[in-house]
This record gives sequence, C-alpha cells and structure tokens, in this order.
Amino acid sequence: MMRFVACAALMFFLTTGVILAQEQPVPAITVINVSELLAPWLPILMTAFMGIVLALLEIIRQWLKKKTGVEIETSHMQVLQKAIENGAGVALNRLKVSTKNINIDTRSDAVRQAVEYVNQSAADAVKNFGLTPEQIAEKVIAKMGVITAPNPDIVIQDVTPPPPNTGAGG
Repeated sequence: MMRFVACAALMFFLTTGVILAQEQPVPAITVINVSELLAPWLPILMTAFMGIVLALLEIIRQWLKKKTGVEIETSHMQVLQKAIENGAGVALNRLKVSTKNINIDTRSDAVRQAVEYVNQSAADAVKNFGLTPEQIAEKVIAKMGVITAPNPDIVIQDVTPPPPNTGAGG
C-alpha cells in the first residue's frame, strides 16, 4: 500500500514537472491552476480510486461473511449434537435398557419424547438445518447406539417398518 502511495506521488510530481517545464509565456504573477493540471488525469484517477475502494469493500464483505457464517453454523451444530445426545439419554432412561438385542421403533414413545426434547432444546439449530422429526429420530437412535457402545451386551436396532411401495402399481 505504501509503495502504491509513493508511486502515485512520484508520478504526480514528475508529470507536473514536465508540464511546467514546457515553454510558456511567463506572466508577471505566476499562478498554477491545479484544476487545469488535473483535468486530463481526473477520469483516470477517479476510476483507479473507485476500483481500489470497491476491492476493499469486497474483501471486507467476504471476511465478514466467512467470520459470521462459520461461527453461527458451528454453534448450531454443537447445540444440536448436545440436544441429540441428551435426547438419546432420555430415551434410554425411559426404555430402561438392560437386555441384549433390544429393538427400537422410531415411532416408539421413548424416541418420540427424545425428538420432542431435541425440538424444544435446539429449535433454532433444527430450523437452521431443516431437520424433520424422522431425521431427528434416526439421529437419536444412532446416538443411543454410541452411548451404549461401551456395553457389548446391549445392541440397538431400528425396527421401523419400511414405507409401502407405491411405485409398483398398487
């Protein structure tokens, strides 16, 4: 930036020196009209100045977008993950998991309550990512598997029946 200013100042002084060095009749009082000197250069100078201003504004805009967008999404993700983990804990406590090979339907009361818990405690994050209750239920069941993973005697399986095949002509 400093080089640019130095080069611009040098160009200004060199061009004014060349213009002033031309032979002209010298009036009794020497008056230098700066507007006449800059008039031919004014469109070029204004174009360069506006280009620099626009480039700086674009850099600032991109920096702000990057800074705010990433932080907001990260905080939503952290809130959602914690809510899903807590919801899975609520579902596990309701089910009182103690047997091997437990089967869980995504429409069960325990999972439904866990989904409601996630929707209540992380409503902004759910809205931000556009999650449906079914997607939240899948994530809760997956988190239940993670929570129970240290216990090899407990296996969580999703037994939700598949949707009917409407494409086969009925």
